[in-house]
Amino acid sequence: MAARIWLFAAALTAFLLAGCASVPTRVEANASASLKRVLVVSIAAAQLQRRYTGLTVLGNEHEVKDITAWGLDDEFETQIMGALKERGIVGMTLPGTRAQLLAVNNPNGPRKAPAFSTPNWKDIESTLRALGTEHKVDGFVLITPREVPDFLAGTNQFFAGLGFYARGFGSRTTVSVLHLIATVSIGDSSGKLLASRPLLSAGASSHVQGRTPLRLVDAELARRAFNETSESAFQNTRGMLVDLPRHFWAITLDDLIDAGKSR
Repeated sequence: MAARIWLFAAALTAFLLAGCASVPTRVEANASASLKRVLVVSIAAAQLQRRYTGLTVLGNEHEVKDITAWGLDDEFETQIMGALKERGIVGMTLPGTRAQLLAVNNPNGPRKAPAFSTPNWKDIESTLRALGTEHKVDGFVLITPREVPDFLAGTNQFFAGLGFYARGFGSRTTVSVLHLIATVSIGDSSGKLLASRPLLSAGASSHVQGRTPLRLVDAELARRAFNETSESAFQNTRGMLVDLPRHFWAITLDDLIDAGKSR
């Protein structure tokens, strides 16, 4: 499985970066210097996905569980604010902001497809502008889910956001991971999108496990239907998900924000 993951690492990175090609992937130096106090909003962890790709379409499985009550978006926002603080930027959150910005997850094109799963900024720009004026912030950091092709097993299927992905042949499971496929975007106080890029590390390694938040998990866990999963197993999954992207925020922010910005 490790060899297959490595083979598709370059394809994943190219696809994710290409998806952000229409907008800058780095905030310009002058704009970076103005980011002193920002509103942080994660809209990436309301649902837990479970997808299994079998030998044929008839063997495929997909289900979604509402995990809003797990508070993962809150956890992610806290982690991001910690990473921002280390970079001289004050992060803040506001109750109810996620609900106002859900339109960012609308398809950014004529239909729902991976090519159009980048943040739909035009549908939230006016809301951000109003928030910026009301709360006197210099900008925004948004975390949103995205959909990507199956870079792990090379099938014609897709997976997205937060959850489990598995690939199998009968009783044999060749891929079983927990993942967070997301985009980190930064806007200014007027609501204008400054830069956007996938949540990826900047490490030299081309191995996908070092490039996107993935965790190898037991095949039985990745394959198990949600209605057959115990509460204790869900709590263990929540714990893994809290830790999954922890070190990726800082690396991605360094990719997005000019390192030479004034403090």
